[in-house]
Amino acid sequence: MANAKISNDSIFVPKTNITDVDGLAGFKGSGNVKISGSALITSLESNMSLSNISGTLSVAKGGTGQTSYTNGQLLIGNTTGNTLAKATLTQGTGITVTNGNGSITIANSAPDQTVALNAGTGITTSGTYPNFTITNSAPDQTVALTSGTGITTSGTYPNFTITNSSPNQATSAAGASGQLQYNDGSNGFSAVDTLVYSSKVLSVGKVGDSARSHLKIYGGDDGAGNDQDDYLTLYCSAGTHGVTIEGPDHTGGSDYTLKLPASLPSVANQILESNASGALSWIATPTDTDTSIYAADGSLTSARTVTMGSNNLTFASSGGLFTIQKNLKVEGQSYGNITSVSNATVDWDNGNIQSITLPSGASTYTPTNPQAGATYILKIIQPSAGDGTITWGSSVKWPGATAPTLTASNAAVDVVTLIYDGTNYLATSVLNLS
Repeated sequence: MANAKISNDSIFVPKTNITDVDGLAGFKGSGNVKISGSALITSLESNMSLSNISGTLSVAKGGTGQTSYTNGQLLIGNTTGNTLAKATLTQGTGITVTNGNGSITIANSAPDQTVALNAGTGITTSGTYPNFTITNSAPDQTVALTSGTGITTSGTYPNFTITNSSPNQATSAAGASGQLQYNDGSNGFSAVDTLVYSSKVLSVGKVGDSARSHLKIYGGDDGAGNDQDDYLTLYCSAGTHGVTIEGPDHTGGSDYTLKLPASLPSVANQILESNASGALSWIATPTDTDTSIYAADGSLTSARTVTMGSNNLTFASSGGLFTIQKNLKVEGQSYGNITSVSNATVDWDNGNIQSITLPSGASTYTPTNPQAGATYILKIIQPSAGDGTITWGSSVKWPGATAPTLTASNAAVDVVTLIYDGTNYLATSVLNLS
């Protein structure tokens, strides 16, 4: 490495090549050049026309690495690449920054702002901005804790003990006496005077309320997927049995209202009847005065069985006609009463089989209420003298057109069978049954 020293030389003239400078003729490559003396430097600047030198000298070469600036810009070290970055100052609250040509002015733009400190209990403040003094003026103040319902306190400042002396106290009830509480939806409870329980009576609504009350009971699911209609059960005094009123079946799919009568019935043996609107009224128990089973014509939609057990079924009539169309099957006996008469005057409404005990002498067969297609049987008993006879008349037709001769002995029995065709009786006889 070569070193060169250039001193003040009044005869120095500018050279166009560094190698022509006296003392540097042999200086090339790297090394240090030291220039001293102000006169030499001034002469060097003037004679070498340094103002004509262009380009940017990097930071690594001792330059700034910058070519232009604005007012107030500063060069700030930047670790990235070891360069210098341009930046300006940023003003804050109450501070102004003015960037000038080669100058920066920093001023307090609000020097007279008021800063006040407010004292509190046991605290005092003094001084003015920017110097304040804050003092605990009552460091030994008494702090007292007041216990409440179910809470006890003990100890002295700064150590206190708070104890829940009644941890299972009941929450204060909402509403007045008897009113039922409900969740108000805001983590609290409320009560109203339209839902009250008092003296074993649950009251819903109240007299004079602006809207009528409504009690709903909903059905549900039995847990196995089966719908369960709602029901209300009224129990006996012992609670062992009761009567259940069940809601309508879901398949009906309709709502309706049953309105009770305004009062009790005025007489006994009345039942409730509903009109088409569901209004109930008291009516007398209906009595079927018709002579048929139905009050109107009816039809069976399928086979029916009436199980009577040991009970009897009687169709009572004062003269009406009981008709069975088509076939009648009787499993067991079919029978009627045997009506006894004292002569040959018979009323077939009294039975198809009648017993005649003849008086002595002649009697005339006088029938009433015969029905076409009916079969009638007469049991004829002779009087003790065995002299009773019957005159049959022309409407009774006999085999060979000859009436039989009744057995003429005491208490003799003869039987005559008659088939009525609507005009005549077709008769046969069995005599002297003994």
